[in-house]
Amino acid sequence: MAETAAIPVSVQRRLQHVLQHLAKSKVSSCSGTLDTSACAGEDIEDLGKASQRCHSADALDEDEKVLFDPQRFAETQKPLLEASTLPSECYSSRKWYLRELSRVFMPAWLLVGRADEVVEPGSYLAVDTEWGGPVVVCRGRDGQLYAFANVCAHRGAKILPDGRGKASPVGMTCPYHAWTYEFNGTLKWAPGMESSKSFEESHVRLASVRLDTLHGFIFVCHSKEAKPLLEVLGDLPEKLAPWFGPQGTVKDMVCVQRREYQVPCNWKFIMENTCETYHTAVVHKGSLGPMKSSPMGPHSGDWDAVRVPTERSVVPLPTDFEGERFPLPTFADHSNFVNIFPALQINVTWDCIWWMNILPTGEESTRIQMGFVFPKATVQLDRFPSVLERYLHRWHVAVSEDNEISLNQQRGVRSAFRVPGRFCQLEFGTHNFDNWLLSKMLDGRAGAWDPGQRVFVGDNVFSNDDKHMLDLVQDSLEKLEVEGDYKSFPKLQRPLAPRNTGAKGVQVCVTGATGFIGLHLVKQLLEGGYIVKVAVRDASNERKMAPLLALRAHAAGQACVNIIGGCNALSPGSYDEAVADCEVCFHLASPFWMDDRIVDPAKELVAPAEQGTLNVLGSCSKVPCMRRVVITSSFGAVMNNGGNSPWPPDFHYAEKHWNITSAPVDGRFPDPQNVHAYRWSKTIAEKAAWDFVATRKPHFDIATILPPMVLGDNLQKLTSTDDLNQSSLMIFKMLSGQMRHVSPGSVGFVDVKDVARAHVLAAQSPRAGGQRYLCSGTAQTWLQVADSLRSLFPGRPVPRTCADGSMTQPCVTIDNTKIRSELGLDFIPLDQTLREQGEAFIRAGLLS
Repeated sequence: MAETAAIPVSVQRRLQHVLQHLAKSKVSSCSGTLDTSACAGEDIEDLGKASQRCHSADALDEDEKVLFDPQRFAETQKPLLEASTLPSECYSSRKWYLRELSRVFMPAWLLVGRADEVVEPGSYLAVDTEWGGPVVVCRGRDGQLYAFANVCAHRGAKILPDGRGKASPVGMTCPYHAWTYEFNGTLKWAPGMESSKSFEESHVRLASVRLDTLHGFIFVCHSKEAKPLLEVLGDLPEKLAPWFGPQGTVKDMVCVQRREYQVPCNWKFIMENTCETYHTAVVHKGSLGPMKSSPMGPHSGDWDAVRVPTERSVVPLPTDFEGERFPLPTFADHSNFVNIFPALQINVTWDCIWWMNILPTGEESTRIQMGFVFPKATVQLDRFPSVLERYLHRWHVAVSEDNEISLNQQRGVRSAFRVPGRFCQLEFGTHNFDNWLLSKMLDGRAGAWDPGQRVFVGDNVFSNDDKHMLDLVQDSLEKLEVEGDYKSFPKLQRPLAPRNTGAKGVQVCVTGATGFIGLHLVKQLLEGGYIVKVAVRDASNERKMAPLLALRAHAAGQACVNIIGGCNALSPGSYDEAVADCEVCFHLASPFWMDDRIVDPAKELVAPAEQGTLNVLGSCSKVPCMRRVVITSSFGAVMNNGGNSPWPPDFHYAEKHWNITSAPVDGRFPDPQNVHAYRWSKTIAEKAAWDFVATRKPHFDIATILPPMVLGDNLQKLTSTDDLNQSSLMIFKMLSGQMRHVSPGSVGFVDVKDVARAHVLAAQSPRAGGQRYLCSGTAQTWLQVADSLRSLFPGRPVPRTCADGSMTQPCVTIDNTKIRSELGLDFIPLDQTLREQGEAFIRAGLLS
């Protein structure tokens, strides 16, 4: 059984059907392409009926004539109300997928981001594609944008990491042999090549890639023969003039945040879903609800749009802002979900736009990149941060629900009994996309389908809000709550979300609220409209309480902070009052010191961390309305650097790993003792939490957040370096000249605001229960951090080398895919975090 489990499900299914077919073929012979009259059976369908799927063992991947036979798609190519969906092989065949990459994606224009994201020289946007490989767009020293293959001209190593970043002021350096390129792609120097014959650095450059822009959107294309971008877009600027016309608002907008998701399904399931609103009354029944829609009228270009008539921005959830019609200034009076084929959706509405890039990474895997764009004037409003939080929540909820149903389809398409179904009138956009795709995929079909001149079904506005459908949805929801898989967790049917502004909010508890992360968490909770109960040990400590009291004063009239003193990590029951009547508890309180101020690490670090966690969970067990406890663990509970049995310094860490090297031996921790004692305290505390849930089986669940080095703006009242948390203290010593040498090794870094946001998202997301999340942005060596600090704060005595004189160190990798895809968390660039950290020192007078 164990051996069978190692075989992919798709292979198991295919083998099973082959054996079934061979057994049946003993009665009559079969030709190589299957004589369906001789091989009839419940899992072998008539190849003559183009609307039905071929047998899964008919060697379609080996016989392209059958796989790409136009007759097999005749039913899809009929008018909308007579047509059927695509056959299953379009979503699972390797040959089909490879042809998509070459015929559909290779000549397509790929959106990489916005020009306002790469303003400074050396700032870049990098993306890795399955069809053309890594590509990067970089801002040159002359202010121009350059696009080129993100592949070193030496031996093909990938130069810059994916995503948004900023190269070293020196240039773009290949991590393999340190060939360094200017921001325009020309080779600057190639170390060690002086003796190579007929080699001229000035003759070498990175391969150029086609680049074009539209109102600040940056597109690249891997094909030299593909149509120009404006020809692909046709009359889109004219049809969507409020956004993309000559005076369109998009050109004066900025991207305020990005998100990325990984979905284990074929890319077309996601794209097809974006093309229709038929699903919203069911898939989004608890969020967006039903949506009216109608087709975009005749137009030109490789695009289509679903018109969504609304009386306000389509972004806010129906319950947001107490029905306030315009939470942000508007510049348009309608909404469109715009699909630019093959795999880009740009949604435009009254007050903003957002995009969704759908990037196939395999037959059954897709990466989704999203960006959220607002007018510059809107971003400057005092109210914008609080409104943006609700908008981002809406986007994450909707996309997560869409991703789940797309994954559901991927599972279903593997069925031997799945056959193409009929289209509904609300699926006009999906029908249009499928036929555009076929015109690219099938021989002899080039130009056979014009997405702007399809058969229209009148000018009616279609809707999925008919009473019969809504009754069915409600009936199924009620039965699910009573009979379904979630009956043991009825409270998790809704995520933790703040009430409308001004209304009584959800009540939560925060321990460790006066700390570095805790203050940011309280701030974000208050901005979201929550009632926050703060558990502190000594409420009379004016210096520690001052920032918390300032937050409460600022939030007057919007939310409330209740301070509960006398909470002692080592005293059972001391948290009872603090967690009473709360739905969620955020447990952050735990000592974080690794220097010589710790004398007895077992007593001062391990015991408070472990017992404090158990005491908080014990108090939460007494609260009937408690739904979730979010616990701050640490990357220290995962990493195995140094200690008893160190792992490689460039190890790839994920949530499945645990710290084993910091364990004490004969009562003594490995050297340096306090460092390993801290890591072990977080390891023991988190394991105690999971054991508590497993053995006590409380009515709530837990989630753990594991950040590495947390940096950023210090909200604490800083009067001396004694007030700094351990992570910030490291940066202070590097900037102040207290470190002669750079620390060896590497670690992950994360902005304190992102850590706080991760806690909120873990409380809000139903799927976060029972999960641990590595919460790390960029992993870098300390040498790289030193380079960044010198660039950000010129003139500061930042050390340049390690004690052994080395200028390079191996770097760990921290997999943050899970927190990005499940919680929708994007990470603030490290340079921005370091800048805010240094400015906090200067503002407090710790640095001149």
